[in-house]
Amino acid sequence: MMLFKKKPFFAMILALCIIVSFGVILTSANNKANNAQAMTNNINPQNTANNKPSLSLNINSAAVNVLPANENKISAEFNPDVYNVDIKNDEKNNSWQVAISCKTKTNTNTETIKLYLPDFDYSDINLSVDNGHLTCDLIKSGHIKGEFNMASVFLTLPEGFAGSLNATANSGYFQLISKDDFQNSTTTITDAGKWGEIYHPQKFIKNNNTYTFTAGTGSNIINVTKTGSGVMGIYTSEITTFNLPDEWNELWQDYWQNENWEDD
Repeated sequence: MMLFKKKPFFAMILALCIIVSFGVILTSANNKANNAQAMTNNINPQNTANNKPSLSLNINSAAVNVLPANENKISAEFNPDVYNVDIKNDEKNNSWQVAISCKTKTNTNTETIKLYLPDFDYSDINLSVDNGHLTCDLIKSGHIKGEFNMASVFLTLPEGFAGSLNATANSGYFQLISKDDFQNSTTTITDAGKWGEIYHPQKFIKNNNTYTFTAGTGSNIINVTKTGSGVMGIYTSEITTFNLPDEWNELWQDYWQNENWEDD
């Protein structure tokens, strides 16, 4: 199933956005058998009706796939020769910080870190991705703040999501899917970028550089902003897959990664 029109210029933009200069091809790549893996020290957060944990996830030059944990613990599987993964817990404030980065100057491998998070009700969630890749579809509640720079981010708000989202995507690709079709939200998309495209559901109303959906209940407030140069895709639950057209494969060659494709 193809989500994007076959426009060569924007095809190149999108492909380069997703590459984010280190050659990770979405989340389909598996770790090689001969690469050592490590499991971080387990962190056991506390989650009660009156004590919802907060989370800070900082990703720098790494590809991360967020998966549900089998236990009430945060852990990660990764190659310690390539990545640094640091998990800290502030027990007093019931807050944890997860920092993930690449040890090498340029990450050209196809390994994806598996980060396991408990299926909890959260309070505040800070997501920061710089020159990296993030896929996450299990945060069901909380106030999400996202800062994404030269990154490819695939964020899904699951059915019944309760909270808010305030995200800024700068010169990359940002995909947001609402499994509730935005019916429980007031959603505003702002295009403050140099060039690029925004794909959005038909029910969004355009006014100058903003797209707004106000037909929902408004219980959740969603604001996303595109800056710099990139592509943004806002979709409902009808979207189930993401595939790049075959003719875009040549854009994944190494020589593209060293080109200055953004306007000065």
